[in-house]
Amino acid sequence: MKNTRNILLIAIVIILQSCSPNDDESTVNQEPTINRKNMESIFPTSNGFDDLFILKEDDKIVKFYSNNTTYYHHVKYDSNSKVEGMNITGTLNPNTPFTGFNYDYLSGSNTPLQVQFNYTNDLLTSTTGSVDLVGYIITYNSNGSINSLERGSNLITFIYENNDENPVAYIRRDLNNPANVDRWELTFDDKVNPFYKDWDKNSFPFRLLATGSLPAENFCFFKNNVTQRNNLSTNEITNISYEYDLDNHPTFYRIVRPGSTPKSGTINYN
Repeated sequence: MKNTRNILLIAIVIILQSCSPNDDESTVNQEPTINRKNMESIFPTSNGFDDLFILKEDDKIVKFYSNNTTYYHHVKYDSNSKVEGMNITGTLNPNTPFTGFNYDYLSGSNTPLQVQFNYTNDLLTSTTGSVDLVGYIITYNSNGSINSLERGSNLITFIYENNDENPVAYIRRDLNNPANVDRWELTFDDKVNPFYKDWDKNSFPFRLLATGSLPAENFCFFKNNVTQRNNLSTNEITNISYEYDLDNHPTFYRIVRPGSTPKSGTINYN
């Protein structure tokens, strides 16, 4: 009888251990760490002003430019390593070639910034300044996700479901014409958005401020890449396909818009 009782106790212990969570299972349920690479350039393989070249120091953007549009940007950081602002200039002449990063618009500590980055509780809430590429107002949801983007009379509001990190849609409103409202349904892949690292790390909205940083349909605020936009009002569907490297970073994109010649390009990392 004693042996039988001991066998029963051992069996109960084994059953309890098999039913309890273990370290391996908890590890499996954790989101894997992604080594997000530094995007170095985007180069068009079709016609279009789609190129972008980026220079980083200490994992921070310091300069970038678009060769086709001849806009050159120099980024300045404050003492807390947050983006304070940037200066933008250039020849504005596509017939004037420009290569490399041999320009300096912030050579003096008192050099006035053309673009200012404004924060509330460490969240970028607006960009202001004296150039046409600024004037954004950004709002957030209670969980820190992007809620809306406003620039001039255009307001974009993102729609989320089930606490997903990527939105399922966005609504575009013309604040000067309340009847002008469009809803775009969004589809994402499950791969690495190359714009997201700089947004997550330095609150830098490449998609908004970098002329030439296509694919324009992709947002910098989300971890994954947009693969389709569907305008429910007009049934206009834009498809974006990608090729990826072994680390799930897109290395090639192709954009197909209704009534437009498809555009494509390569995305390069360092």
